[in-house]
Amino acid sequence: APRRGCGGGGRPAAAAAAAAIALLYVLVPPPRALKPQPPLSPVCASGGVPLLGHALDFVKGPVYMVTKLRARYRGMFTVRIATQRITFMIGPEAQRSFIKATDKELDQSAVYKFTIPVFGPGIVYDSSLDERLQQVKMLVHSMNTASLQAMVPKMVSEAEAYFASKWGEAGEADLRETFAELIILTASSTLMGPEVRGELFEDVARIYHDLDNGLTPFSVFFPRAPTKAHRKRDAARKEMVNIFSKVIKSRRERTAKEKDFLQTMIDFRYKDVVDKKTGKLIKAGVGFTDEEIVGLLIVLLFAGQHTSSITSTWLGAMLLSNAEAMADVKAEQAEVFADDSTLTYDSLVKLEKMRRAISETLRLYPPLILLIRKALVDRAVGAFTIPKGDVVMVCMPAANKDPAHWSEPEAFRPERFAPGGAEADTWSSRTVEHGANSGQMLSFGGGHHMCTGRRFGFLQVIQRALASVNPFVLRPRNLGMSAASRARAQPPTSCGAARLIASSRSPLTNLRACPPRLLWELRDTPPTIDTASPSILARAHTCA
Repeated sequence: APRRGCGGGGRPAAAAAAAAIALLYVLVPPPRALKPQPPLSPVCASGGVPLLGHALDFVKGPVYMVTKLRARYRGMFTVRIATQRITFMIGPEAQRSFIKATDKELDQSAVYKFTIPVFGPGIVYDSSLDERLQQVKMLVHSMNTASLQAMVPKMVSEAEAYFASKWGEAGEADLRETFAELIILTASSTLMGPEVRGELFEDVARIYHDLDNGLTPFSVFFPRAPTKAHRKRDAARKEMVNIFSKVIKSRRERTAKEKDFLQTMIDFRYKDVVDKKTGKLIKAGVGFTDEEIVGLLIVLLFAGQHTSSITSTWLGAMLLSNAEAMADVKAEQAEVFADDSTLTYDSLVKLEKMRRAISETLRLYPPLILLIRKALVDRAVGAFTIPKGDVVMVCMPAANKDPAHWSEPEAFRPERFAPGGAEADTWSSRTVEHGANSGQMLSFGGGHHMCTGRRFGFLQVIQRALASVNPFVLRPRNLGMSAASRARAQPPTSCGAARLIASSRSPLTNLRACPPRLLWELRDTPPTIDTASPSILARAHTCA
């Protein structure tokens, strides 16, 4: 009998295998002839309720919702709110793709139409993309270094006059309300011109209040519904136009011109529209109407008033709850102002530790909690493709505290942004720009939509911190909170000496984070702070 070994009887089997391979080669088309696989969309998050999807979770607290879903899905995920798909982009790679997208890929105007009744026609989200870009360019040029240098003395003057008249030798004040009032004062002085600051400030502050209250969660979906708040909003805007029209008319009739932002807007002209092939003029560039100028002033108030006052409030809370950080900024101030020099643009820029403290405050408590766009085309991001029609969001508080990308994400550590620090490559506190890792720290947004007034905002926050802290002794007091208040706050945040509760129930329309109300007891004292026994009275409440 023939001997059978490891290969015995293998020839017939090998022939059969070769025949099968040949048959497959003939029957199965080559890979390039196969139909491409459909794009892989981000995973749809489970949960929600019928018809509404995740709407209830989103309204309760978008930050808390995104934080929970991020831990489950990482990367990107999609939720459904009623019939609308919303895709959240999580992590530096996805967020970098978000800020680098063009307006023809991810569009702003489609999701911010609800602001038009407040800002008015013909500007921002009611203007064409080309006009909107020219408006932004004008704002950027108006916030250059020379302009900021001229603004600082006005900021100092307003702050000194405010605290001298409002704060006595002892008392209590709501710091958030204090900074909210002060920002309108400085905005009217630096942006709106002497006519408004000197004669019309009280009217502007009152009108702004009605405009602000005219943006409610209901307004997002029904911005022109005949509600009481909307009627007051519309009346307030009409009154604002009437007030400023008189100022603008007077300015237009003068020969001499003021050197301020209001004058810049009066003198502005859009570029001529010219046929690229023939050079023929298609449309001559025109200036802003009075109503459009008023609208841009309202935009600046909305953009800066809440963001700066909220950041100032949280900065105070963080420094006065962290003795080491307070000691660092006080020592730096003593060095920079050793010769009793006055506050100037150059001296404020030198306060590196204070600037890092502001950056860390913005990381932990960004005033804007969501960046929103609409996908106008299918958008590939890594292995996934976001379908055309999705609303796309980045949630800054969730991104800024992602333990996968930040060391000690819940801790207040300003030194993380110092040269050689753990996250020094994410953000430059000196230039107020992104670092090499441009997709990680998005408290000011990013790309060509990055906040144009961020340097102005930094100067305001620094100057107000110095004006409120230096002349007074301040110390924290923890009065505690009710169990119901703690239950509503998601999640609680430890702030050292005082336990401040960060509510995730932020207003849906204005999309700004809601810091605790801080009540401060003030006593007149030399400009030094005993950091071993800090002396600011702080009482924390959750926001309504």
